[in-house]
Amino acid sequence: MSTFFWLFILGIVCGYLGILIAERKGRRSMEGFLLGFFFDIIGLIVEFILPAEEMRTTLRGGTLLQLDRHNRQLRKCPYCAEMVLAQAKVCKHCGKDLPEYREETTFRQFTPKIIYGRSRLHSL
Repeated sequence: MSTFFWLFILGIVCGYLGILIAERKGRRSMEGFLLGFFFDIIGLIVEFILPAEEMRTTLRGGTLLQLDRHNRQLRKCPYCAEMVLAQAKVCKHCGKDLPEYREETTFRQFTPKIIYGRSRLHSL
């Protein structure tokens, strides 16, 4: 077999390992794959050395959530604009009392509604 074939196989294996490392650190899996595939062992070392994501955004149950690296939900303080835990009563950065937390739904569901034989989208 040719050298190119074995380099390609090594790139695929390192790319997969890069995905595993990136996901454990809360980073994007595509970033881990690209580093592993194009830079092989050096890419894996770089991915391993990179710090874990402090905060990420995810979609859960139709709601857009801000999560920290321990999967705790965060929200922004209305006074100092720093991220704090969603259930916090006092901001750890500015020390002001926070308003009570209400879970916000960011996305609205749409259902088709038939009016006079025509289909029309109607929001709930």
